[in-house]
Amino acid sequence: MRCKKGRFWQGNHRLITSKRKSIFHMILLLLVLLATLVSACQTSSPSSQPSNKEVESKMTEPKEIETDPTESDNDEQPPVEPIIEEVNLFVHGLLAVQNEYDKVGYKVGYIDKTGAFVIEPKFDYAESFSENGLATAKVNGKWGYIDKTGAFVIEPQFDRAKSFSENGLAAVEVSGKWGYIDEGGALVIESQFDRARSFSVNGLAAVSLDGDKWGYIDETGAFVIEPQFEDVFSFSVNGPAPVRVNRKWGYIDETGAFVIEPQFEWAMPFSACGSPAALSAAVAPTDRLWNYIDRTGTFVLEEYYLDWGGVFWNFSANGLAPIISTDEENEKSYLKYGYLNEDGAFVIEPQFQYANPFSFYTSNSVAGVRDEATEKWGVIDENGNYIVDPQYFVVATMCSTDGYLVVKKDGNFGVIDREGNEVIPCQYRNICFPSKLHPLRFVENYWEDD
Repeated sequence: MRCKKGRFWQGNHRLITSKRKSIFHMILLLLVLLATLVSACQTSSPSSQPSNKEVESKMTEPKEIETDPTESDNDEQPPVEPIIEEVNLFVHGLLAVQNEYDKVGYKVGYIDKTGAFVIEPKFDYAESFSENGLATAKVNGKWGYIDKTGAFVIEPQFDRAKSFSENGLAAVEVSGKWGYIDEGGALVIESQFDRARSFSVNGLAAVSLDGDKWGYIDETGAFVIEPQFEDVFSFSVNGPAPVRVNRKWGYIDETGAFVIEPQFEWAMPFSACGSPAALSAAVAPTDRLWNYIDRTGTFVLEEYYLDWGGVFWNFSANGLAPIISTDEENEKSYLKYGYLNEDGAFVIEPQFQYANPFSFYTSNSVAGVRDEATEKWGVIDENGNYIVDPQYFVVATMCSTDGYLVVKKDGNFGVIDREGNEVIPCQYRNICFPSKLHPLRFVENYWEDD
C-alpha cells in the first residue's frame, strides 16, 4: 500500500517486486520479438530499415511556445532560482507510530526523537503534524484535529480530513462533499466539491464539482480557473501546474493559461532543481519513453529513457535522478538502476536492482537502493558508496529535510539518520510519514490523493 497523509504505508514491497518481474519478462519477450522482426526485415529489404537518427526524428518534440512579438527569439530567459521545499519527518519533534496489537487493538501515538511516547497510542489513525501544530486523528470512525498534547481542539466529526495548508485552511469531507475549515474548525468554504486537494503556496486549490472536470479555487472558494481539466496536479513551489486535456498533459500558469501546450502522455510538477520529468510521445505503441523539459517545454537531454512500470523520477535537489540502463551491450548494467546528472551522464553507474531518488528537500542527501545479490536494501551517498550495507526489507522514504529515512526490517519499521545510525529501532507496526517523502508519490498522482 502507498503512504498517504492520514494513512499508514504497509511496506508491501513484494507487490512492486512482483510487478517489476512481470514487466521484466514482458520486456524480454518484446526484445526477442523485436530482434526477430528486425532480422527478418534486414533479410528481405536491408534498405527499408531507418537509421537511429531517423527513428529519433520521429519522436514528438514539444510544441514551441509563442513568445511576445516584441521580444527577440534569441533573448535568453533569465535563470530561475529553484526553491527547495522543507519536508521534515519529525514535525514539531513528533512522529506518528502504530504499536503492536494489544487488548485495545492497533493504536497510534506520537514519539519524539528518542523513541519515547509524548502522546500515548490511543487513536485509530493519525497523521503528521502541520506547521500550525495541529494533526488529523481518527477515533470511532470520525476525523478531528489534535494539538501537540494529544487533546482534540477540533472534535472528531468529519468522514475524512486533510492536513492544514500554510494559509490555515484544511479540506474536510462530510456526507460525500468536501469543503474547507479554518484553524478554529469553522467551515469557511461550504461543502460542495466531489473531490478536493490541499491549498498550494500560491493560494489555489484543485477541486472537482462533478467528479469529472477539475478547476482551481482561491481562499474564498471562488473559481479562479474554471473546471475544464481531466486531471491535475497542485501548483508546486517551482513552477506551473501539470494538467490533462484530451488525454494529453501540458502546463498552466496561475491564470489557467497554457505555458506549455498539452502534448505529453504523462507529466510531473517541476522539481526542486527546476526540471520536471515529462513523458514524450513513444516511437512505438509498446514503448514508454521519458525525457526532461525546461520551462519552455524544450527537452533537456538528447536521449529518451525507459520507465519501469510507470515509475520515473524528477531530478533531486542534488541534481541526480535514478534511471534504468537500457544499454544492451553492457550486460553488467543492463536493466539496472544508476544515477544520471542533468547533463545526461551516469555519475553512479547502473548496478542496483532498484533505487529510490535522492531527496527533493535537501541537497545533503542519501538514497535507498536494493542490492540484487542479497535482495536487501541499503543506503548510499552521492558518490554511490554504501553508508549502510544492504540489510533492510525496504527503505520506505526519501531523506527528509531534517535528515531521516524510514526503514523496515523483520516486519517492523524504524528510523535511521543520514549517517546511517538507527535512531528509532525497527519495532513499530507502522510509521506515518508525510506523503511527499514517499519515493513513489508521483506515480498515478498518488501523492495528491492525500
